[in-house]
Amino acid sequence: MDYYDDGLSPLEDPDLSDKLIEERVADGRTYLVLHALTEEQGKARDGAVAAMAERPTAAGVEDALADLGAYVARLEARLAGLEGR
Repeated sequence: MDYYDDGLSPLEDPDLSDKLIEERVADGRTYLVLHALTEEQGKARDGAVAAMAERPTAAGVEDALADLGAYVARLEARLAGLEGR
């Protein structure tokens, strides 16, 4: 993909971190224009990244369910042992 500055000049090897990408149509072409994030946008992005980091992943949920299943199995074994007394 090609990226451009605000004056629609092509950017060589652009750094996409901390950038807002605007899709702009000019002269019948679509340009991806990079803009630096404002302080407010940067804070919003940081908050969204932190919120995503707090979400459990599918693998994490599977691990938790496996742990729960093992715990239930141990409880059932204890219960069976108590009932046999």
